Amino acid sequence: MTEARGDNWIQKNHHAIESLAFTAFIIGVYFILPLLHISVPQIPEFAFMAIGVILGVTAWKHGEVNKIIAQGQKGVEDGNK
Repeated sequence: MTEARGDNWIQKNHHAIESLAFTAFIIGVYFILPLLHISVPQIPEFAFMAIGVILGVTAWKHGEVNKIIAQGQKGVEDGNK
């Protein structure tokens, strides 16, 4: 959980970077290669599943961290009353 709250920009934005890279990959393979008359390679289904799992887990983990941060801030606000 420390990773998601890190001070490093790549730690904070790794989910967005992974999502953009995956989108660029899909566009490149299924749109750009055919436009260049290059055959589309056969990509195993497990490769797409692995990327989906990585994106899903990082999104879930980010949400969990946000909940913990929100609970901590609520506790601080309640303590100040």
